[in-house]
Amino acid sequence: SGDLWSFGVNATGTFGNGNNLNNSEPTPAMNPVSLNEISSGDDFVLGVTPTGDVYAWGENSSGQLGNGTYTSENSPIQVPTLTGVKTVATTQSSSMAITTTGDVYVWGNNSQGQLGTGNTSVINFPMQNTAITNTDTIAGGLNHFVILKNDGTVWTVGNNDYGQLGTGNLTQSMSPTQVPGLSNVVAIGAGEYHSFAIDNAGDLYVWGNNGSGQLGMNDINNRLSPTLSPLKNIINAQGGATHSVFLSSENKVFTTGGNAYGQLGTGVYTDTLAPVQVGIQG
Repeated sequence: SGDLWSFGVNATGTFGNGNNLNNSEPTPAMNPVSLNEISSGDDFVLGVTPTGDVYAWGENSSGQLGNGTYTSENSPIQVPTLTGVKTVATTQSSSMAITTTGDVYVWGNNSQGQLGTGNTSVINFPMQNTAITNTDTIAGGLNHFVILKNDGTVWTVGNNDYGQLGTGNLTQSMSPTQVPGLSNVVAIGAGEYHSFAIDNAGDLYVWGNNGSGQLGMNDINNRLSPTLSPLKNIINAQGGATHSVFLSSENKVFTTGGNAYGQLGTGVYTDTLAPVQVGIQG
């Protein structure tokens, strides 16, 4: 039905229900329209409607809601001027939207150059970034974006403290830079400081922070360039702060990395440096 429900912390209005009260039970938003996608940053949320409009709510101190202000909102507001949006992506406090024509609009925090505008100016309204075109999807880390273009190439921008841009160095970039050595990519993913790409053969490439084993390479060495993972037939890769989750074409789920809160789903709280299969099916 496209209804939105939230639970947990609501201090900045991320429930979109008109107040800032926490709730441990699912709480419906005051959303005037149905949504078919949401993307959450740190204390703010973007939602896309079936007709390609974008709504935003929550924390707005960096202009990440895109309504031209820096005022937080605890109910969904439509992001002005945006139409024909296919999908959205968020970092900690930055936003990107991709239209059905492959154009990209950016707004929010830009202190690390993560909006790809060539500078670090904050933008509190949707601005078309003409440096990013022919775009399929975008994934957001903490302060970096991974961009997949329709031609199967991968581009990155923003913070690079752990090599998460995959450019072979630790230099941040304020403009999108093509990741060398990747082609025919069909899916991307990101954690806080690490990144993923999956090609049309199901090969998984990993790079960035690996201090907890989140790259699944059986060590804790960071990777500054895309490195082929031992996992095969992967179709989806997602990262948290210190752990990662992978889905295979056989509908198997694998996890790796930090596990202090049981986030690997292995029944224990032990970190792992190599992917382990989670005991779920389908």
